[in-house]
Parts: sequence; C-alpha cells; structure tokens
Amino acid sequence: IEDGVYAENFGGGISQFATTLFNAAFFAGLDLVEYQSHSLYISRYPYGREATLSFPDPDLKIRNSTPYGMLIWPTYTERSITINLYSTPYVKGEVIDQTVEKRDQCKIVYTSRLRTYLDGNTKKDRTRAFYRPAEGKDCKGNPTAGATTTTLKPKVTKPGADRPASNDSTNDSTPDGGERVPAGSDTTKAKPQSTKASDGADTTKEKPQATKPPETKPPKPEPKPEPTAPDGNVGVGGPPVTGLG
Repeated sequence: IEDGVYAENFGGGISQFATTLFNAAFFAGLDLVEYQSHSLYISRYPYGREATLSFPDPDLKIRNSTPYGMLIWPTYTERSITINLYSTPYVKGEVIDQTVEKRDQCKIVYTSRLRTYLDGNTKKDRTRAFYRPAEGKDCKGNPTAGATTTTLKPKVTKPGADRPASNDSTNDSTPDGGERVPAGSDTTKAKPQSTKASDGADTTKEKPQATKPPETKPPKPEPKPEPTAPDGNVGVGGPPVTGLG
C-alpha cells in the first residue's frame, strides 16, 4: 500500500506470514512489543488483529515472556500459511472484547486480550489497528497522493550536490497529522513507472545500427608534378582531391 492505494512491488504477500505469526503470539499469551496493521483492511485477515512488514519499518517484534524456550514451526500450502508455537504450557490468550473508535472517517479498532496463567493469575491488555475509510481516501475523505497521480516524478540532483534529493514517500502512520500510532499504513515504496519525454516520445535509447565499412577504391595513379611558378607557388589544374564521406 503506497500513499493509500494498492501498488504492485517486490515483497507483496510477506504480511501474510507476519499476520499469522502475530495471531499465534496473541493466543500464546506472548508480549507484542512492536507491530503495525495495514492502513486498509484486507478481508483475509482477522479484523483488527493483523500486522505488516517493510524495511526499515514497520517491524514486528514479539517477546517470549515465559520461563521456557519456544519453537516456532511454520508450514504452508499453495493457499495458506500455518504457524505453531511449541513450548511447556504456561499461559494462554483469548479475545474478550473489540471496540471501534472513529477518528474523522478513519477507524481505530481495539482488541482486548485476557492472558490466563497456570497459577490462576490473569492479565488484560489490548492491541489496536488503524484503518482508512477507503482506498485512496484520507481521514478527512480527501484523495491521497497515490489516488491523484499516476506516475512518480524522477528525482532531480543539482550539479555539484553532495547527495541525491530526499525520498518523498509518505509514512501513513500519522494520516491525520496527529500522534504516531502503532497501527498505520504500509510504507512499501511503489514500483517506479517508466517516464516519457515532454513531447510524448519514449526516452528509451534505440540500439545503435550496425554500419558498413566505407568502400575503398584502388588508388588512382599519382598525378605528374605541376609546374612550379617562379615565386614557388604550385600551379592550378591538378586532379580534385577525394575523401571518404
């Protein structure tokens, strides 16, 4: 998701693994240290319980807060991913409530979790996800940058500059300009599109055409020396000089 719209790029689909691991850790009662939802809800994921990945962020970090080691065992088919967490029984998590808070036209989805330990103690916490109202819309209902432009402007570097122009991509984690929330937009950068010259001509250079070597003719017999005038100048009337075109 780039500037509020779906884009095609490398790394698409890795969030399926991140979301599955997020939910496995959620129900295993582990600490969810860092996570971020997609800025647009994707129907194949649990509503309000999902996570995305990009580089250098957002990231997904979970902590094993139990006294035992834990084995993460992922398996997959052509249509699904499954993650099992194996360890000594210690704690389990369950969903107890889910609420929705409006922020203009955006939504913040809070999912409350109850962690129950073997000794009978319990602990409550909650996760949250931040969703736009629709693709190409911000929280005010205005079109996003991705919805109003079809090509990316090329970066311009001034002569003599010691570094290239800065990246203009927007981090959607603060879509309304407010505080940064742990659930926002995917910051994957869009795939650059080909640009064309201002006159409509494609700027791609053509492959150079092979050229034939110039034809050579047998040398003509050298002309006889021209008579020299008394002042040392060569007289006119010799054959014309020919060269390769």
